Amino acid sequence: MKKFLTHFLVVALLIGVGCIALSAIIYTACAGDYYDEYELYEPIVKQHNFKEDTGSYNTLFIGTSKTYRHVNPLQFDSITGTKSYNLAYAGLYPFRLYDALNHIMEFKKSDSLKNVFIEIAALDLIQDNYDNDIYVYSLDFNKYQNAISTLSGGNFPPKIRAKGLFYYNRLLLYKYAGFGIIKYINNFLGMDEPADLNEPALQDYKKVTKEYRGYVSLNMQFDLLGGKDDETRKAFLEHGAAMTKRMVANYPQHCQEAQSDELTEYIISVANSLKEKGIHVYFVLPPRKMSDMNYLLNQRNVLSKSGFTVFDLSDPAKYPEFYKVENSYDIAHMNAYGAFLYTKTFATMVKPYLNK
Repeated sequence: MKKFLTHFLVVALLIGVGCIALSAIIYTACAGDYYDEYELYEPIVKQHNFKEDTGSYNTLFIGTSKTYRHVNPLQFDSITGTKSYNLAYAGLYPFRLYDALNHIMEFKKSDSLKNVFIEIAALDLIQDNYDNDIYVYSLDFNKYQNAISTLSGGNFPPKIRAKGLFYYNRLLLYKYAGFGIIKYINNFLGMDEPADLNEPALQDYKKVTKEYRGYVSLNMQFDLLGGKDDETRKAFLEHGAAMTKRMVANYPQHCQEAQSDELTEYIISVANSLKEKGIHVYFVLPPRKMSDMNYLLNQRNVLSKSGFTVFDLSDPAKYPEFYKVENSYDIAHMNAYGAFLYTKTFATMVKPYLNK
């Protein structure tokens, strides 16, 4: 019996290693730019809006919902004299954030783009979305190694670290066990149908994001695009004051640490490649980052010491208006008026740098 189990385990291990090796070979052989086939429809719609008029934009914002819901390009431009577009989207954390940025930069056909504002954001923890196309496409061995190294050595709470390590290992196993291969092969052979961006469900979103240049506050989301408030909004309506007080109290008072890691070095390499193309790169740390603040402040310090300009609007002591309940939509986001205040403050802060 013992001999049988040993033999079974050896065979199973060999089969597993063989599947992983075969998957890696197929993913490499079928490599290509399938971004539009894998990313969510809404970010693709925004990229297509941007591409249609790419020659006229000189400023670009990219990041998570903290940028998507809070930076109004029309208002920003009225203060700075730029012409900008907001390519941020909810949940667009690294590495997908940089996938989106690299994809749009590969498309860029003119030299009009002069300024890129990148939101400082922690690694996407993925959670139970490991089997989603967007993550299967984004992850490769280099990004996996980057994520594991960053989570192992970064200034993360133990619970966040443990979850992150588990989720990235699970995603790697899922992808290289072969579960995503068929779509890769179909895309390589041109057999997978591209996303239909003209379907009726996307037309309102396309219209709104075209008119407001990618900006959609949460008030606009429900007023113009429909939908219902989620549990986060309902909880905030009931306990907003207490939740906000706790968030403000947990903001780190001092963070002088500037210890780099693989994710930060990757970000610096992307930023430097943009600078080589004559593009000014700025980093932004927005308010209401409810977790990982120690890590984000550390990354802010590293980026600053590496020669990049960082605009930090996260401190509730300096910017209390961004944390007021009356300016909030839910615990993670401001409402339309809060976004107005944020864009005004942000644009006024960066204007002297843009006019150099």
